[in-house]
Amino acid sequence: MRANQILDQDTPEEKIAEWIDAIQQSSGNCEPLLKLLPEQTLTYQGRSTNEIIRIRGYILAAFETLGLPDAAIPYVLEELESGRDAYLVAAAAKAVRGISNPTEQLIPFLFKAVENIKYMDDAITFDSYKPQWPIENYTTALTEIFETFKHLGKIAHSALPKLEVMYEDDRSFSEQTRGKIKE
Repeated sequence: MRANQILDQDTPEEKIAEWIDAIQQSSGNCEPLLKLLPEQTLTYQGRSTNEIIRIRGYILAAFETLGLPDAAIPYVLEELESGRDAYLVAAAAKAVRGISNPTEQLIPFLFKAVENIKYMDDAITFDSYKPQWPIENYTTALTEIFETFKHLGKIAHSALPKLEVMYEDDRSFSEQTRGKIKE
């Protein structure tokens, strides 16, 4: 598939995933992906909620390596602020790591994502579009959120007190997640 190819409601989701992979592996020009971020696009008409989640999440996760363009930031922040699906929230957290000049303003969105997904976290992967389960190499939305805090480094310095409280006082997190918080 070409980067400028029109993707509509009849394009199989696996073909869309191949198109996203091709963009990641070749040009690195993520502009065509921006057109698929709004849920109102023709590509999503008639698709199930799960298909839309998979496609949009796969796109958001791609921005980690491609770089997150400014035009995509509102979609990422919206997902962090109000998302309740582990796959999309994890993808948004990964996308934040693609921001070339991140700021401290991202911190509240990451904390909101933790609260939103805390009891709905799930095992996921971005290694392939439709992985065969069970998989050995998986992640979770909370893992990706805390990896993003870690990635932000000094920018996330103001988050340390709240992260320390989460680590010390919140026993609702798994040991694996608590390990990520500690990192």
